[in-house]
Amino acid sequence: MTKKERIQESWGYLWGKFEVKSMDRNGWVAPSDWIGGKVNYQKDINWADVELEFVGMPCYLLRPKSLHGIETNNGWTKIESEKDLPAEDGNYIFWAGTDKHLENQYQYHTSRSEDFFVWFSHWRPIVKNPKPLY
Repeated sequence: MTKKERIQESWGYLWGKFEVKSMDRNGWVAPSDWIGGKVNYQKDINWADVELEFVGMPCYLLRPKSLHGIETNNGWTKIESEKDLPAEDGNYIFWAGTDKHLENQYQYHTSRSEDFFVWFSHWRPIVKNPKPLY
């Protein structure tokens, strides 16, 4: 799934009811862009169907809550070619990219990059949790 497809899926039935040019690359839309367009955000949206998050005051931008973290893909790097694989040997978490949950930790070696490119769709570094301060 591409980032654009994920954004479209999250907006659901509202996708296409506002000008896409008014949406930023992370799914944020200014409600004022809808007024006078295809949808009036105060009348045409069933707010019970859409869980939104807001930034700015009083309401400068909004998007579906399901897009929270899309800026960094929740810390995952999508593997579209071998150049997207980690640059250094080490321990990483790899995702198989299927509908079924398959996430495993592997020792990655740059000399075996073709194996990882074929079998996995995403990776992320293993981040050690900091120790408690008190």
